[in-house]
Amino acid sequence: MSVSHAVRHSRAWLLLVALIASLTLVVAAPTPAATLPPAIPSASSAQSQLNALTVRTEGSLTGYSRDLFPHWSTVSGACNTRETVLRRDGSGVVVNSSCAVTDNSNQSKSDRDPAAWRPTRTSFHCTYARMWIGAKYTWSLTLQSTEKSALQSMLNTC
Repeated sequence: MSVSHAVRHSRAWLLLVALIASLTLVVAAPTPAATLPPAIPSASSAQSQLNALTVRTEGSLTGYSRDLFPHWSTVSGACNTRETVLRRDGSGVVVNSSCAVTDNSNQSKSDRDPAAWRPTRTSFHCTYARMWIGAKYTWSLTLQSTEKSALQSMLNTC
């Protein structure tokens, strides 16, 4: 993988991670948030997009450095990007004086794909899969066969 391809892949991966992280509160909350990120494909569009994605073994991250892609930068006061999005899009979000929005669900997910992690709220699996597929499709990312199977399983709940 060339460095430019690794950088493009890394940027797309970070966008996907940011998108999923912004839903941490939605996944963990007992009721859905009032708003969801835009451009979530319908179940039928997500199915077509999933079918169009290329299955490939996971590539090397040679040339990638996380330091090249700052994230969770401070946006307002002590609130970083993640906390700002959760406060903006979440429902019933509680913060303390240092803006510490709980990240337990985000930490449990870490960098695992749907083959290794799914939202605890099974009623959210359809939306989660549609969002994941939409991001992969938009950025022309590949996926592993186990990831595709997990996404198909979640999409079947729609």
